[in-house]
Amino acid sequence: MISKEQEQIDRLEKKVEELQKDYAVLKYCMEKESLNDQLMKIFVNNVSQQLPQLMEMMGITNKAMEIDKKQE
Repeated sequence: MISKEQEQIDRLEKKVEELQKDYAVLKYCMEKESLNDQLMKIFVNNVSQQLPQLMEMMGITNKAMEIDKKQE
């Protein structure tokens, strides 16, 4: 049985993977100059804002799990 914390971590990790893929596609497109500048700015802002938040949330979740393990 998977704990709620593990489910949350799995969802966050999946979201991080998706954002990393989006970022890789964006980086490739930027190199090829095939995206409209305005769309590119919106996309970059979206990815750059979400990724650190998700990484921070994962860090918080991991710390909570470590604390739980110590208490057992």
